[in-house]
Amino acid sequence: MVVGLMGIARGRALKWACVGTVIFSALTVRVPDWYHVHWGSKWYGFPKPSKAEENALFLLADPPTAYIAPFLPASARLAWPQEIGPSEYHGKLAAWMMDAVRDSAAFYLVAEAPIPPHAIDDVAAYGLSPTGDCRMQRDRARRLMLCELTKDPSARALYNLHLPVPPLVLKPGSTVAISRAGGFGLLHGWFPLEDWGAWGSGTDSTLIVHLVGLAGPGPYRLRFRGRAVVVDHAPDVMIDVFAADQEVGHWRFNVSNNYDARDICVPAAAIDANGILMLRFHDPQPRVPAAFGVNNDTRLLSMGIDSLELASDQSGICP
Repeated sequence: MVVGLMGIARGRALKWACVGTVIFSALTVRVPDWYHVHWGSKWYGFPKPSKAEENALFLLADPPTAYIAPFLPASARLAWPQEIGPSEYHGKLAAWMMDAVRDSAAFYLVAEAPIPPHAIDDVAAYGLSPTGDCRMQRDRARRLMLCELTKDPSARALYNLHLPVPPLVLKPGSTVAISRAGGFGLLHGWFPLEDWGAWGSGTDSTLIVHLVGLAGPGPYRLRFRGRAVVVDHAPDVMIDVFAADQEVGHWRFNVSNNYDARDICVPAAAIDANGILMLRFHDPQPRVPAAFGVNNDTRLLSMGIDSLELASDQSGICP
C-alpha cells in the first residue's frame, strides 16, 4: 500500500498518507487473528469436522501438530496433554487443563493417522475418549486426523484394551467409514489411510473390531464394502476371510462387482468375552496396479476396505 502511495504522492502528502495508512491498519487489524482464516465449509482447503464448534478444546498428540493453530477458530484452545495428566502433574497447566475440559463445548484430538495408543491414554487422564468420528485433514506436512472426543464414561472402556491400535467400534445398525476412523482397527498389513479407505498390504491384512451393544452371543452379520485391483485381462481376485482363524467368507472381485457389498456371518465362538473380533483377509496373489496398466502405483496391494456395517437384522445370511 505504501509503495502505491509513493507513486501518487510526494513530500508532505506522502508523509500524511503513510501516517493515515498506519492508523487505519491499527484500527482494523486484530493482531491475535492475523493468521486466522474464516471457519467456513473449508479448513485450509479441507472439509471441516461436521460437529466443530467455536468453543472447542483441541488436544495435540505427538508434535509437530501445533502448526494447525492459525487455521482453527479464533476461540479455539489448544493443549498438549502428554505428561501433564492430573495424577502426575499438579501445576498451573494441569489446573488450566481441568478448567478447559470442564468449560469447553466440544473436544478434538489432533494426531497423525493412525492415532497412537498413548494419545488415547493421554486424553483418558482427563476423562475424554474418542467417539470414533474422525476426519482426515491432509496437508503438505503430515496426515493429520481430527477426532471428536466425548466425556461419556461408557465410551472410555472401549479403548482400554492395551492393543497396538484401538479397535474399530461397531454397534448394531451402525456403519463405519474406514477413512473417518482414524486408523482404528487397522492392526496389521494395511497401507496408510486414503480419502476412501485403506488398501491391504501383502497377502494378509488383519482388522480388529469391538462389537458393542450386542443382544446375545451371536452369530452376527457383518457387511463390507471394499475393492480390489481388477482388470478385464486378468483373473478375478479371490479373498478368503477368517474370523478368529475360522474361515467365514470366500469373496470374488472382478470388474463387474468390484464395489458390491459383501456379507459374512461371524459365529459366536469368534467373538471373545469383551466383544473383540479379529478378522483376517487373505489374498494369495496381491497385485501391483502399475503392472496391469491401472495406474502408476507400484505398491503390492491386496483387497481394500471402504466401510464396515454391523447389521441390526441378523436374518438371511446368519441362521
